[in-house]
This record gives sequence, structure tokens and C-alpha cells, in this order.
Amino acid sequence: MTYRELIELYKNGRLEREKAEEVEQEIEKHEAISEYLCDELELDDAAPEGAASDEASQDFAKMMKRSIRKAFLKLGVTVFAVTLIAVLFIQFGLPKIVEQRYYNPAEVISDTVNEKNNVMSRDFAVYTELTSPGYYRECVDVDNRGYGNYEIYIRQNYGWNDDFTNIAGKIEKDKLTYYGDNPFGGSLVDGIEWYNITSSDQKNLDQHTLLSSIRGANRTTEDKNTAKKRLGELVSGEMYLCYVTLDKQCDYEEVHQFIFDSGFGNEFWSAVRTDGDTCANLWMKGDSTSSTTMDWDEEKYPYLFTWKIPAKSTGDDLDKQYENINTNENMKTHFLSMLSYLQDQEKFCKMMNLSRGNLARIEKYVRKNGLQITGFAAVMDKDTALDFLNQKEVYTVKAVELK
Repeated sequence: MTYRELIELYKNGRLEREKAEEVEQEIEKHEAISEYLCDELELDDAAPEGAASDEASQDFAKMMKRSIRKAFLKLGVTVFAVTLIAVLFIQFGLPKIVEQRYYNPAEVISDTVNEKNNVMSRDFAVYTELTSPGYYRECVDVDNRGYGNYEIYIRQNYGWNDDFTNIAGKIEKDKLTYYGDNPFGGSLVDGIEWYNITSSDQKNLDQHTLLSSIRGANRTTEDKNTAKKRLGELVSGEMYLCYVTLDKQCDYEEVHQFIFDSGFGNEFWSAVRTDGDTCANLWMKGDSTSSTTMDWDEEKYPYLFTWKIPAKSTGDDLDKQYENINTNENMKTHFLSMLSYLQDQEKFCKMMNLSRGNLARIEKYVRKNGLQITGFAAVMDKDTALDFLNQKEVYTVKAVELK
């Protein structure tokens, strides 16, 4: 009878008492041997000192050693696999899960041979057009540091003097920090005197109506002579961000024609009235001299960017696009698309402290009342600012230094 058969009889309780006691002694002995082997981790083929020399005992010992080897091998492979999976998850999987909770500026929206655009470039282009005349930015480089953390570099692609304002910063879990001055978003009401008008019925502006509106309020106004004196103190040849207040509210085509007839060929921002009580305004680029290759949902946001270069475009195609820009209807569509687009960017609006409720209210007002332009802003020199001030359609011009 083999020892395996003996073990089976023992397990089934069919051994005589004397034989059963012998098997129990063998099991106890081999348990001690197994514990010793596990403690020493030396699973050699030599039988331990004092082990029985009979063939059955040696076979059992070898079987136990092989089993222990296999168990340790499986355990090692399992631990290695679990550790590898955990490391890969922490390195590649977990950052993606965390990033989904926060704004991801690095998300690619278009990838061409010559250019790769990310979502923050598009978001920032819309944001700065609406809020930051003179500081339009449509190119943001992003370095993903993982776990919702990013380094950003906002580039100025073109300018009006030799100084280009490129701004670096960081985004840490939806918190945006600039490493220098922040020139963005601070020009919602600056410079346009219509902001002082509280009556939605007022269509023309003069010093009398301004003084009547601001009486008792902490606001000031000035006539053209005061404005001319102040502009005369500017440095010749330097470029300034100038706010031109018109003496009456106009539609877009009127403002565009006025600027065109004045011989001004640079980029300008129209001040769009967005409120019936305070005449607050957002901004909109007019007669855009820049184009974009960025992609967006053109059905949902028509004319989000007024001048897009198609993949295969000819000079005639671009001329036709350019002609279509400067109509009241198309520019109204453009302005409303920007408002609608930003309302859908919940994480971006939260990061930029933009109220989506206010954007919705403004969209409703403009849909009902159309584009009411109260002035415009543009980068110009001292002489050009004085030329505009002398126009009969202009109430006043204010100039501030570029940041």
C-alpha cells in the first residue's frame, strides 16, 4: 500500500487505531518540517535532520516542498501583478478620473498639420472678446501636471507696439492664478459714459442728461474741452486703449460705417448695451482683421467666430466671408452665440467668476432689444484720439495706458 492510499484511509476514518496514530505522528512531523522551511525560505531537496528515511516519508516531504514552492511562486506573481496594476492606475488612471471633476484646459478641440488647438484657447477667445477690449487672446499653451493641475501661458499673437504682453499662470483644481498683472475682465464699464444713464428711454447723450442721471451719485462727467485738455497731455507716438462714447445709441452698421469713414483701420470693440436700467455693456469685436482655424459647433453657435478660414479656401471665399461680417443680423448672431457658448462652459465660468445667470439675462435683453451700440474701444495714439473727439458724433474720449 502506498502512503497516498494510507492517507486516504486515514482521512476516511478507516485505519486501525495503531496505524492512525502512526499517520498522525507523520503529519505532525511534516507540519514541523513545513514551518521550518517557510521560516528559513530554503526549500532545498535535502531531507531535514532526524527525518524518517523510508521511501514514503521522502515522497511526502518532496510533495510538501513542491507545494510550498508553488504557493510562494503564485503569491509572488500575484503581489507583483497587483502592485503593477496599482502603479499603472496611480500613474495613468487616477489622474484622468480626478481631472474629470475639474476644468481641463488641455482638451484638444482641433488637430491639424500646422496647429493644435485646446479648449482654453477657444474659451479664452470668447471670454476676452466679451470682457477685455484691447486684450483679446486666442492662444493658450497648456502643460498638464496631472490631478487637475496645469501650467498655462497666454500668448499675445499681435500687438500695437513693440511690447507683447504674454502672461503665465497656473490652474489648480479650477483655481486660476496669474503670475503677473491680470489685464482681463476689468473693462466691463470703463470709459463709456452711457453707463451713467439710468433711463432705458434715453437715446441721446449730452452733459445735461448725464448730470441729471448722476446727481447724488458718486460719478463724474466732463465736456469736450475738458477731454481735449486731458488727451493733450498724452505722449505723442505712444499707444493707448481709448474709449469713445457716442452721443447717441446706434446699430452696429452705423457704428461700423462711422469708424470706416473716419479712416480708422485697426481693430475695435463695440460697446453693446446689456441692461435697461444701468446701461452696462459687454464688448464685441468689430470688422475683425483676424481669423481663426478653431473648430466649434457651428450649428449650435453660428458665427461664434466671425471669420473662419476653411480647410480649402480661396481669396473669393474669404472676401465673401469678410463682407458678411458687418451686418446687424450677423453681428447680433455672433454676440448671442458668444453668450450662449459661455453659458454652456460651466467649469470655465466658475473658474473665471462669471455668472451664467447674468449671461442668460443679457442674452434675453439683446434678443429682445437688438444690438444697441453706445460707443467703442480701440488702441490708438494721441492724434487719433483727438481726431475722434472732434467728430460731431462723439460725446467724449477717454484714454488709459495699456497694461
